[in-house]
Amino acid sequence: MKKNFYFLLLLLASFFVSIQAADTFYVNPFAENTSDDNAGTESAPWATLNPGKWTDGCTVVIQSLVFLDVAQSISIPCNVTLIGEESEDALPIILGYDDSEEVPSECQRFFNVSDGKTITIKNLEIANMNSSDGAAGWGGIFNVDVNSTLNLENVSIRNVFLGGATGGGAIWVGGKLNCKNVLFENCVSRQGGAVFINGNSPVSFEGCTFKNNSCGDIDDYKMGGAVCIDVADQANVTFDKCYFDSNICQHIDKYPAGGAIYLRGANPKVYISNSTFYNNDGGSAGGAFNFQRVEQDENQNIDIRFINNIFTRNKLSYNAAHHGIVINFSWGSYDKIGGTVAFVNNTFYKNFTDNAVQSSLFMNSLPVDLVVANNIVLDKNGELGFGLVFNEENQIAFKSTKVQSNIMDAGFGGSRLPSFDAAVQDESNKADLSNEDVKLSEELIIPAIGTPYLALNEGSVAIDAGVNSVSVGGGNIVPNFDIRGAEMVGGHKDVGAYEYGGVVGIEKTERETMVLAYPNPFVDVIYLATEAARVNVFDMAGVCLISETVVTKINTSALNPGFYIVQIIDNAGNVSSRIMWK
Repeated sequence: MKKNFYFLLLLLASFFVSIQAADTFYVNPFAENTSDDNAGTESAPWATLNPGKWTDGCTVVIQSLVFLDVAQSISIPCNVTLIGEESEDALPIILGYDDSEEVPSECQRFFNVSDGKTITIKNLEIANMNSSDGAAGWGGIFNVDVNSTLNLENVSIRNVFLGGATGGGAIWVGGKLNCKNVLFENCVSRQGGAVFINGNSPVSFEGCTFKNNSCGDIDDYKMGGAVCIDVADQANVTFDKCYFDSNICQHIDKYPAGGAIYLRGANPKVYISNSTFYNNDGGSAGGAFNFQRVEQDENQNIDIRFINNIFTRNKLSYNAAHHGIVINFSWGSYDKIGGTVAFVNNTFYKNFTDNAVQSSLFMNSLPVDLVVANNIVLDKNGELGFGLVFNEENQIAFKSTKVQSNIMDAGFGGSRLPSFDAAVQDESNKADLSNEDVKLSEELIIPAIGTPYLALNEGSVAIDAGVNSVSVGGGNIVPNFDIRGAEMVGGHKDVGAYEYGGVVGIEKTERETMVLAYPNPFVDVIYLATEAARVNVFDMAGVCLISETVVTKINTSALNPGFYIVQIIDNAGNVSSRIMWK
């Protein structure tokens, strides 16, 4: 009997815990009866975020603009999800100071995440944080300590100024960070204008945009206009389908480096894929990316990979200082660092300075497996600038070198040992070419959905000129898809990040839940069986020609006869694509 009684007590306890975890609260400062004394229901919402009444695992629905008390931080008391209730106009906003303030109010950090807590935020804009002297500390919007987690999805973070000797304008993270479809814009901090990573827990960015972030004017060392990864030992960071636009790291006397990303560490694992770096300024080194190693007594292992990326119009303001306009590996050759460094299917175009002969990429030798394959490098500015420089100093060689199917305007530079020179001489590598041969689009193509890219055009020497397989650690490092997600066409990969003629987003099978589009072939209108959240129409080269939201039909009268890719996103977020014929 006692066993049954205790069993019932356990059931009841778990029942009440599940009820508590399912709590949903509402915040609407503009409701007539709003009050923090309310129960937080939809009909009786809170006036503020009211964290003192949160329950573990609860969801807080934010229905309108909410101002924070900028004089104090919110310490997250439990595991919680904050969700913005979307309207037709815009996302709900959490604000620090008011846009109308001529002199922004001084703010404390918005959120502290500690003691193993997890906070998830979706469908929100967070803006207007100002700490001119850095009194808010590291991380202006979020400070996430070890063992804690921050998840962001469909979030916009903008207008952050974090002064003083601090870092991470928007986020300082020592624990886990997962960002999906997040915009970081106009964030300023001494190191890591938007994000400062200082732990060895996994950190991921997917579909994120970093725009107009920068290092502040304080007289101190500048690292990472958008992101600074500074981990004494291990780091585990991935960037996929991200866009870095006009991020800046400048200060002529303090060795600014890494216009978009700065990495410092002993055993880092950093993968950057399907991403575009445009118009970033690294000051003196690494307009897009700068790596400074931390040397240890024991042997170290690094794993740094650039796959399917586009680098265009990145630069260095102090252009006489260093090589590595786009990517720079600081310091000389060193014999205690092994691992893998790979550059595969990347496109470098028009990254150069006005008055100095500098390389796009610079790296001194380490005993690593080095892969340089399927890259386009067109960064020569008249007689200025040249391609990729790999130095093998002090008789320290790369452990292995695989250099294949690269198309360049200037070739390889640097002092190399015979084994590397032999790899460079592979007949698949082509030098002394120009964009008349490669036929890249001059400007970025901005799709309705996805990462901006440079396209190859008909007749390009890069079409089918790539290698399909390069083995690293027993696996093929050459990607199956291009920067848009298009599969390989023909028998060989194209060189660079774009696959000419590749079809974007075609599903192998159609699910019954997908929205039906008809007729096929069509004439001037495509009809949908039910309303779709968004419909995109692409040509067969992947260029978006039509993009409409909340529709039941699409006017296609302006399209020429031919085949098109129709991508449909339903109201549940499911995505399907199909080829249709006009």
